[in-house]
Amino acid sequence: LVKDYFEPHKLDVAFTYAMRCRPDEPKTTVTTIRKCVPYLAKEIAQRRPSVVLGLGVDVGKALGLPKVPRGIPKAVEAYGFTFPLLCTLHPKILTMIRQNASGDFWGPDYLDILRRDFAKAAMVATGKVTLKPIEQAVEEVKSRIHVATTIAEIEKFVEFIEKQPKPVLISWDTETTGLDPWKEDARFLCHQFGYKDKDGVSKSFVVPLWHRKNTHYEAKVAWRLLRRLLENEDIHKVTHNGAFDMIYTRVTTGVEVKSVLFDTMLLLHSNNSGMQGCYDLKTSTADLLFDMQLGGYEDLMYPEEVEETEEDETVP
Repeated sequence: LVKDYFEPHKLDVAFTYAMRCRPDEPKTTVTTIRKCVPYLAKEIAQRRPSVVLGLGVDVGKALGLPKVPRGIPKAVEAYGFTFPLLCTLHPKILTMIRQNASGDFWGPDYLDILRRDFAKAAMVATGKVTLKPIEQAVEEVKSRIHVATTIAEIEKFVEFIEKQPKPVLISWDTETTGLDPWKEDARFLCHQFGYKDKDGVSKSFVVPLWHRKNTHYEAKVAWRLLRRLLENEDIHKVTHNGAFDMIYTRVTTGVEVKSVLFDTMLLLHSNNSGMQGCYDLKTSTADLLFDMQLGGYEDLMYPEEVEETEEDETVP
């Protein structure tokens, strides 16, 4: 992996071990590692690396991060030196996950998670990606998302899509009141469509429907416009777990969605042979659109949900 991702950029690479002091304890836990952290932190501060790649999220826990997401760089300070720490999965843990998920020990995707994270580290080290606060990354993306507040806006968007040269390609996603479309109060909160504008820029158009904050227009009127897109066979749709959206639409509204031709969740399942935790939108956005730096955006929505460190958790 170093030869594939670091050496082509002529990056200096140094390896070190978190357990430099080797405490005389029967189990290696996060608490045990923390006894050695001063040695590790001092070494990092002396080397002043452009990025540190931790093989295992426990490296981040030991260095004091309250929450350590895999594959998302976090700023860490050691002896006055601040550096980006990107934790990937420990190869031994990756092997266990891979085996448990598919029943097979090896597969063509065995090292894909490590490959993606090594590639990210190389982007940071070479300056191809300049790290920025998640708040800034989210603000930059907001400019490409439009939330409808009038029926006229929705009608204009529907007509814009309908007038594009056929076949048209859009993405389609929904938010619902729950996972059970047969519940009596099952409703759509919103529909969201991804498209490219006349300049080729990917944008998103969000239509609130039976959402408590939608006080701008009648949801039924907006829905009559949206179903024109969903029932149009010349408008091809890309989804993520589209089977759910299609069933929910059919059960709650009676509308049969046409021309759903591609599902990115099935693509990610195929790429990762069904490995758990690799095919949701949050993870895949952080992995495959790393340059946008949206990994961890959910922390802004739920800041109180901070992962607690298991002090007695055994570390490989």
